[in-house]
Amino acid sequence: MSIYNEVRGARYEVRGVRRGLLLSLFLLLPLYGWAQDLNELYEKAVKEKIILRARVDSIKARDKQLHKEVKRLEEELEDKQEDAAESQEKLSKLQQQLQDSPLPALLERKRQLTDSITVYKQRIEETKQEISGIGDAYNQARGQRQQLEAAKNEMAAQLIEKHRQLLQRPFKQLAPADFESARQELRPFANEENVKALLQQLDVVEKNNEAYAKARQVLSSRYNKTEVQHATETLRQLTQVNDAQRDEISQTLTQLTGFEPALTAFRELIKKLNSRGVGTAGYSKSDLGDDLAVFHAEQVEQQVKDIPYLQKSYATFIRELKANPAKHPSIEREIMGE
Repeated sequence: MSIYNEVRGARYEVRGVRRGLLLSLFLLLPLYGWAQDLNELYEKAVKEKIILRARVDSIKARDKQLHKEVKRLEEELEDKQEDAAESQEKLSKLQQQLQDSPLPALLERKRQLTDSITVYKQRIEETKQEISGIGDAYNQARGQRQQLEAAKNEMAAQLIEKHRQLLQRPFKQLAPADFESARQELRPFANEENVKALLQQLDVVEKNNEAYAKARQVLSSRYNKTEVQHATETLRQLTQVNDAQRDEISQTLTQLTGFEPALTAFRELIKKLNSRGVGTAGYSKSDLGDDLAVFHAEQVEQQVKDIPYLQKSYATFIRELKANPAKHPSIEREIMGE
């Protein structure tokens, strides 16, 4: 716009010059005397007019060029505006696509995750500090545990040594309470391999002791052939016995084997004495003494003395018989199996 104004100003300037020249001529005509000066003035005005025309022509040419340049710029501006409108339309479409796509949500999720990571890092540092404190406490507790473990091992070793002696005792020195006491003291250490092994051995010894006690009970009770056979078979199957227990088992097996023969000998003596008049009014102590000698009562006594039941029964039989030969002893019917 500044170039266009400049062109218009030049046009007004040329017109002013023309008007000035015409006015000068009209004023100078009456003054013919001054013709020479007027001629010079005219020539000067013509020269100025030529200069001004050249300037006007130059300005016109420049104006024409400027018009072309303005038109070109206007066309270029229009093209740029169209391009800008097209770009704006593409930008709007792109923005709409971004709004419709999951990308914004993903970016927001990324931001949230970044914030969460920051928080977690802080928590991790706090946790590391806590772990460090826990580590110190753990090391302290570990030291105490090692001390307790050492004390526990020492106590377990003492208890093992104490209760291992049960494995070496004969049956006659063992009682059910011994095993229960041992279990109660060893139970806190049951996870220890050596304690576990000892408890297993104690279980075997206890079962052996029960079998032995049952056999002794059979020998102390009225004769029962089935029980005698069962006790005999059970004792013969026992394992993990010490030397003292092995001797006890051997002795008991001998007694079990001799139970029936000793009982038979006892019964035979009773029959013989009864055939001589025991339990009748005329049978005296003198007769009893003679018959006991004749029937070798001492041999029967030796035979039954190893069987607790028969030994006790024989002693009762002889005592009552000697006290009153004319009366049958109270134990007689039981011995005879009646």
